Amino acid sequence: MTPPTRKRDQHLKGPDFFNVKQFPIIAFKAKEVKKTGKDTYEATGDLTLHGVTKELKIQAEHVGTGKGMEGEERAGFEASFKLKRSDFGIEVHDWARRG
Repeated sequence: MTPPTRKRDQHLKGPDFFNVKQFPIIAFKAKEVKKTGKDTYEATGDLTLHGVTKELKIQAEHVGTGKGMEGEERAGFEASFKLKRSDFGIEVHDWARRG
């Protein structure tokens, strides 16, 4: 989420949204990756968010490679996707429904 806004970011980390004290990790673990184009891929895997794990399919683009801190080869990918937060147990409050 960019650009960073301290007040908004603190609210998102709080119990109304991500509740980072109780659920400090969001993880995506790929189970299958298919090359779909020159630099594009489709990854199917499990997304764990807010203590709930759901299968998710994402489109990703390879954006570059480089050396890691110990000289190992690293690859960078960019992806975006939409989630229904209620699927992950994150309540949708009345004020959010009103916009």
